[in-house]
Amino acid sequence: MIISPSRPVSLLLHSAQEAILLLADRPSGRHFALLGVAVLVSQFLANAGTAALMPPIAMGIEPHCGGEYRASLLGLCVTSSVAVMTPVSHPGCMLVMAPGGYRFSDFAKVGPPLCWIQYRQDLFQASLRH
Repeated sequence: MIISPSRPVSLLLHSAQEAILLLADRPSGRHFALLGVAVLVSQFLANAGTAALMPPIAMGIEPHCGGEYRASLLGLCVTSSVAVMTPVSHPGCMLVMAPGGYRFSDFAKVGPPLCWIQYRQDLFQASLRH
């Protein structure tokens, strides 16, 4: 279990690790689950917060699966900045929302395909490093 000054954060990190370990029996499955969690977290948490929260999870998972954590950390650095599914996910999205006349549903239409493209690119890059 990851040691954290905050008990709820520590429990959250441990729960995320256990869930990803259940899904990931191969390196590709591990990266798929880890980067998927990072994409979802980055939609509601600041990019810097996601980038700070996810590496301990990756470093805690990789030794149990016999992998190397550097590929996961590289993917997490890029994936934590993929925050375009909701306007609250990034300050830049909020800045263009009102002047551009965008609605929340516009982000929901365009964001998932963009996230999927970036997500697949990250998985491809991670597979090259394993």
